[in-house]
Formats: sequence, structure tokens, C-alpha cells
Amino acid sequence: MELADVEDSKSSGSDTVPVRVRPPAPKNINQKRLVFFILYDSIILKIFVLLECVNMSVLLLNASPKNNGATQEIIKIIQSQLPSNTVSEIVCLGDLTINYCVGDKSCYETCTCILNDDMASLLKKMNDADTLVIAAPSYWADVPGQFKVFIDRCTAYSNTNPNLAHKKFKSGKKCYAIALRAGTRPIECEHIIQTIEHWCDHMEIAMAGSMYFCSINNKNDIDNLKDSILEKSREWFK
Repeated sequence: MELADVEDSKSSGSDTVPVRVRPPAPKNINQKRLVFFILYDSIILKIFVLLECVNMSVLLLNASPKNNGATQEIIKIIQSQLPSNTVSEIVCLGDLTINYCVGDKSCYETCTCILNDDMASLLKKMNDADTLVIAAPSYWADVPGQFKVFIDRCTAYSNTNPNLAHKKFKSGKKCYAIALRAGTRPIECEHIIQTIEHWCDHMEIAMAGSMYFCSINNKNDIDNLKDSILEKSREWFK
């Protein structure tokens, strides 16, 4: 029924004035509107629930060339204690292809490394993560060569790059460090922790905590330390 086809009359003194009456909206239109709003509210609610459920992402970096040793075992124990609403991933440097820095300093101008390997994808994962956990064993009283090469390749993102337009990790990121060695002197582990902390400073990442272990010759030696690792992990991610 068209609006123009419906008329009513209203008296005004002696004259009769025709008044147009809008017909009621068809029921099926109101029902469609109702369904739309229900679906809209449902989608918005699901988005809020997803955002609430996944509120932290953690990248656990095994800075060892081995993905089946003691360092990896410690990383796995820590991962097991992450809150259920955490998205996490373990990455072992030994599984990646990261070439030596060639020292040409082109990243000072371009803010991008000229080498094309797995470094770019690793840096993206680290940038996307809210929290980093880095574990490194002692190789000759220092970090493994793979980890040193990784550090050298971070210049494009670090504040050692004199170009003020250099890339940066997103703000608010924090890092936990773990060191382990076969010997008994803790000074080597302390040096490794300091190396990770030094890297954090130049990447503008907050160093949030650390732990280290001596007398670790293989992953079986971790069994006696599992309780202390679990306790520290719960403290970090409570």
C-alpha cells in the first residue's frame, strides 16, 4: 500500500482537511532488522571475548645450535607454565639460516639489512610478541656463535643505528633471560645474562628477570632442577 493512497480527514472549523497516514512497516522488515542487530551484537561480543582470552604472546628463543638439548628442555618447562590464555612459540636459532653481518653499514642509511635469510622473519616474530624468553648455554665462557651472529644482525632495529628513522620493536616489550653451563663457576652464566641484558638495552626492551644453572652437561641434569624452574616460571608469569 502506497503512502499517497491512504487519506484520512481532520476537521478544522468548517473545512475538512485531508491527512495522509503512513502505513505500518511490514512485519518481515522489522524481523530482518531484529535479526541484523542480534547478529551484530553477537559478532561484537565474540571479538571482545577473543581479545580477553588472548591477552599475551610469548616468544621463547633457544639461542643454542641444538633443539634437543638442555637449553630446549628448560624452554619447554617454562612454556608449560604460561597462562592458558597465552599464545607462545619456541624458536631455536640452530634451525634457522642467519648469515654473518658483513659490516657494510648500509643499514645506517636504509634501516634494512641487505642479507636475505631467516633474520627478517625472526625479528617480525619478536616484534609481534609481548614477552621474550631467551635461553643460552655457555660456549667457551660466552654465548654460542649463532647467538652472537643474531645480535650482530640486529643493528637495523637497535639504537646503535645512528639513523633516527631506524626500525624499532613495539614499546612495552619485556625479556627474561636464562643461562646454563657445564662448569661450576657462576661467573660465566652471569656474563651470558649480561650479554642478553646488553642486547635488551640497545633494543629498548625491559629486562624483567633472569636465572642460571651450573653443572649442566645434558638435558638429564635438568630433572633435579625442574621444581626450581617451575617456581621461577610461575613467578614470572603469575
